[in-house]
Amino acid sequence: RARGKRPLLRLDRASRFSGDGLLQWVALHLISGAAVMSGSPETVPASVRSALSLAQQHPEFFFLRSGRVGLYYSLASMSNSQSNNTADPHGDGITALDFFGLSRLLDELHIPYKVIFAGDGISVDDAFEAERLGLYDAVLVPQSKRLSDMEYQALADMSKVGAVVLSGSSGSLDLLGRGVDRQPLGVGEGQRVFTLTQGGADYLADPSVERRQALAA
Repeated sequence: RARGKRPLLRLDRASRFSGDGLLQWVALHLISGAAVMSGSPETVPASVRSALSLAQQHPEFFFLRSGRVGLYYSLASMSNSQSNNTADPHGDGITALDFFGLSRLLDELHIPYKVIFAGDGISVDDAFEAERLGLYDAVLVPQSKRLSDMEYQALADMSKVGAVVLSGSSGSLDLLGRGVDRQPLGVGEGQRVFTLTQGGADYLADPSVERRQALAA
């Protein structure tokens, strides 16, 4: 839940835990990518020291979910996706609902991520740099029919070096809502593009255990 920043676990403040409880608490933090610090290492129980030693020697056991995950936020798509239906009572649009649904899912799965911000070309023109997408192993994209040519091409290029995960059909229109002559993301050669069977907005509407497990899978 640190939005991509590694949280710090202070063992000297863990007096309310003891024995197996402390070991489980430390293990959960390690799995979620946290850093651990102790001002008095000699007071740390042997079982916890063993766990910390294992994490140092074999980080692949603990940090599998700490890959470079990005959650895409396009200001242009957000401002052009109002759906005005009963499923969207605040008029935020399906893209916004998808974005918050995906962020909540990542939080609850303890998967660290960073928000990749893209401007709208008007009020925020230069906030998005296509090269930044290459910093991530996977990028989750809330569904939005409207994508600028620059965003579409950047996501298509990124999918050749990482994974692009769509929460629904995206990019069939330009920012003005006009149809565009370009193939759907994922059709191009060498593109690794995947689409969730359930969208983030669905999870926001029904945050049940079953829904979370289905989306996690």
